[in-house]
Amino acid sequence: LDSSLKKNTAFIKKCRASLGQDAQVQLLRDMQQLKLDKYVSEIVAAIPEGLLRCKREPDVVAAVEIISSLHQRFADTFSLPLAQLLQRAMQPTPKAQLSAMTAEQRDREETARLARQRILGRILVDLWLAGVFVGMSDVKEKERAAATGLDRADDRMVLQIYRDLLADDAEHINLPLAIAFVRYFGMQTIGQVVSDALRQQLRELVLNYYRGVAKHLLREHRLVKRLERRNNEWAIARGEITDEAKQSHERAVKAYEKLLSSTQSLADYLGANMPNLPVDEDTSAGVSLIKMGARGDDDKDMGNGIWEDEDARLFYESILDLKNAVPAIVLEGRRGKKDAQAADTEAETTTEATSGTGAEVQEESAMREMIERMKLDNDNDEDAGGKIGASAKLDSILARMPTMNNRDLIDQAAIDFCYLNAKGWRKRLADALFNVPRTRLDLLPYYSRLIATLHPYMEDVSATVLAALESEFRYLSNRKRKHLMEARIRNVRFLAELAKFGVTPPHVILHCIKVLVDEFTTDCIEVLCNLLETCGRYLYKSPATHATTCGMLEVMLKKKQALPLEARLTMMIENAYYQCNPPEQAARVEKQRTPMEQFVRKVLFADLDSSTVDKTLRTLRKLHWEDPEIMQMMARLLSRPWKVQYSNLHLLAVIVSGLYRYHTELGVLVVDTIIEEIRVGLEKNLFKQNQRRVAVIRYLGELYNYRVIDSALIFSTLYTIITLGHEYGRPARERICPLDLPNDFFRVRLCCILLDTCGIYFDKGLSKTRLDEFLVFFQMYCLSKNRMSMDVEYMFKDVIELLRPKLKLVQTYEEAQEAVDKLLMPGLKAMQGEDALSEDVDDGDDDNDDDEEGDEDDDEEDEDEEDDDEEDDDDNEGENEDEEEEVDEDEAAILAEGVLVDPDDDSVVVLNRHDEASVEIDEEFEKEYSMMMLESLESRKFERKAATLDVAIPMHLRENLANSESEVPERGDTSGKNVTFTLLLKRGNKQQTKAVEVPSDSALAVSTKQKQEAEKEEKQRLKQLVLNYEEREQEEEMQGSCCQRILATSAVLRANARE
Repeated sequence: LDSSLKKNTAFIKKCRASLGQDAQVQLLRDMQQLKLDKYVSEIVAAIPEGLLRCKREPDVVAAVEIISSLHQRFADTFSLPLAQLLQRAMQPTPKAQLSAMTAEQRDREETARLARQRILGRILVDLWLAGVFVGMSDVKEKERAAATGLDRADDRMVLQIYRDLLADDAEHINLPLAIAFVRYFGMQTIGQVVSDALRQQLRELVLNYYRGVAKHLLREHRLVKRLERRNNEWAIARGEITDEAKQSHERAVKAYEKLLSSTQSLADYLGANMPNLPVDEDTSAGVSLIKMGARGDDDKDMGNGIWEDEDARLFYESILDLKNAVPAIVLEGRRGKKDAQAADTEAETTTEATSGTGAEVQEESAMREMIERMKLDNDNDEDAGGKIGASAKLDSILARMPTMNNRDLIDQAAIDFCYLNAKGWRKRLADALFNVPRTRLDLLPYYSRLIATLHPYMEDVSATVLAALESEFRYLSNRKRKHLMEARIRNVRFLAELAKFGVTPPHVILHCIKVLVDEFTTDCIEVLCNLLETCGRYLYKSPATHATTCGMLEVMLKKKQALPLEARLTMMIENAYYQCNPPEQAARVEKQRTPMEQFVRKVLFADLDSSTVDKTLRTLRKLHWEDPEIMQMMARLLSRPWKVQYSNLHLLAVIVSGLYRYHTELGVLVVDTIIEEIRVGLEKNLFKQNQRRVAVIRYLGELYNYRVIDSALIFSTLYTIITLGHEYGRPARERICPLDLPNDFFRVRLCCILLDTCGIYFDKGLSKTRLDEFLVFFQMYCLSKNRMSMDVEYMFKDVIELLRPKLKLVQTYEEAQEAVDKLLMPGLKAMQGEDALSEDVDDGDDDNDDDEEGDEDDDEEDEDEEDDDEEDDDDNEGENEDEEEEVDEDEAAILAEGVLVDPDDDSVVVLNRHDEASVEIDEEFEKEYSMMMLESLESRKFERKAATLDVAIPMHLRENLANSESEVPERGDTSGKNVTFTLLLKRGNKQQTKAVEVPSDSALAVSTKQKQEAEKEEKQRLKQLVLNYEEREQEEEMQGSCCQRILATSAVLRANARE
């Protein structure tokens, strides 16, 4: 063997440099070629340094093989010194030495020691299991083992080393060493090579250490919660947290998270249960007090409580507990070995961050990756099969989320996600929740509920979303641009919704409010108002945040008063304030209604439709109509068309029409109330009553359709709508009406709705003329305003197209004024007595005759129209009874009972009683009126009629014509052979008349005679129609008076019967 100093020294340097896989072959070769007996002590001193470089699994195996070879060659002089050296290296740092260091030095020293001892401890146990350090506690033990043949399993070296490390570790600094020992050398592995007694001692040592770690974790948990509560109190009370408190809390959280991760890893390797981390008692008590107080307020008055109503309270407080919906193993997480080992590796990396050089960190990272690959081969094979399916399920959940707009769907989504509980999936879910579209603000409450449901079991989801929202808030606060306004509103509303679920800490949301109040620009005001409208009430009503919220609201109001803000911003601030602190108001007292009124309201407002209208009418006719309260109640309910569906308004008019036949007073009360409602609406002109006014105006048109009112009232209402409030009763551009501003087109809508409802029936007679005149006036009214909006213009044109398709619309306001002036001119002249074309008495008679003929034509057309309406009413209502026939058939029953019974109908008709004195006055008036008309007719019989001319004769020539009538035969006289005509001549500027005789058999005379006879026959026919009409009216009057006498007699009989 070679004993040269150079080669032996080189061997020692190689051992000090590395004992890994790369140097294994060379070291084993040198070991066989060199004589190392004189250099054993130096080799022993160099080996620990070489072992620290062995961080990968192949390096550890190579180092064990090299040391085993040296042990086989130099057993007596090598193994015992190496064991003693490694034992000293595995000892904890003396407390006296640690106490002399600063906190920073102590942390650095402990971190370096743990990094060394984790490597050395693993190799030490491997060498012990390989039999290198059997009985190497001291020489005497070795000699005793050789003499008695003691088995290596009885050796206590490793037990003693780890007992020194773990037994007295009150601060659990050596927790990474315990994790590494259990991780690399589990109880099953050690149990195969050591005795059961030693294995049980090792297990008890580690379990006792774990129990201490669990208690330490509970202490750290309480500390973190206490610091969080203290910081929250400071943030609420002072609006901010000191830097020192923040740093203290961050250090505590960092230490707690590190301890929690390590404890979880140790529990997984030992197969033990993690300790239950209780919710902070003070916090839970405070939350329960808040919620109890909120419920108490809600019981008294939900409107002034922490929630707006019961549904809101259930939505934000009744959160699904996932442990009652999914198996417990699912909630513990499908973390598996991959996540556990990743957590352990992260903890180990943290403890070794300050030890070694950059090359050492790289080597350690490579070793960690290799170990993970070796340990997770089976897991990777298992994950490869289910990765695609899990990803597809997650994609399905994320695709359904934008459509989850109710509580049940979002709770089901939380349950579905629990079965995909993995770190990567949780991150994807958090990203999807955070990236909600800025225009879908309606999804924020439901996304927040999903986060709150997952929060107790998957805190990383809520923590990720909350951290992203806070970062986005800071980012957007520094970039004040208009196009980012929607993003800012989405951000604060998301934070506010999470605050109502208790996910956003109170100090975070209060800090956001403080930032916005301090800046108080236009953009910040809008964002602040959105935030307060979302969670301001919650913060104001919660005892923990009430005082701070009040202070910020007062600052906001003071700034509103001090700064010159737009009216829009001022209104937004006031609305936000009252949303937080609504004014106190008494609880609404439910109106007490009689059972009869409740029944009628249900029949009219709930059950009325096209299939029940006949039944409803029969039911209402059976009421006790003689009771004045019943009459008033029915008039009040039938005058509220806005209580009925808009499509059923005609059915309500059918009810009024059916009852009006038997109870006239009811129809009068309903119509008066509707007219008054229309007028009050025009005078107040409140926007909130627009829908009500639309229902009322259409109801009025339906009442006309079912013959409750006449056309005169419709046209009176139309003119009232467009003239009320205007000076001189005529709209004009130059005069602004406060009740009807130029840009207010609601009156146009009312007129269009009324004409669309009943205007189609104004197509003949006097109503047609009235409608034509109103349309002229209506056009002037529309043109007196500003340009109509598109919807109003289309409504106006549709009505005109329906009523008068061929009507040419006026284009300018001036043309409309001229048309209205022409329309009103005849009436004005008649009122002022300025008739320039006054005629004599004879001409007046002829004109009167013509007018009478025209009136007769109109009356005839009106009669036709009424007949048509009656037919329509019969078709619509389904029943039409003839009152006069009933009176004739059952007159005896009327005299006896005072009621009229229809044998074909089970309903009872109660007739109204009339005042006997008023009947006598009406009869006397009719008699006097008839006598006056007869005297007027008799006096006009002997008046002289002017000759009928085919053409108009000048006024100054009529006198001469009248004087010559005694000498010239009358035109058209056929007693002789000739017929005399009056010829109008013009000589120069003078006009003359001359009598011309024409043979009676000439074509002119024959045609004139035929024309006179035809006119005479037509006049006789019209006169006969008028006489028949007058006779019919007289008969109806006589029948009416007879019915009134019968009713009066029946009333007297009933009164006597009661007495």
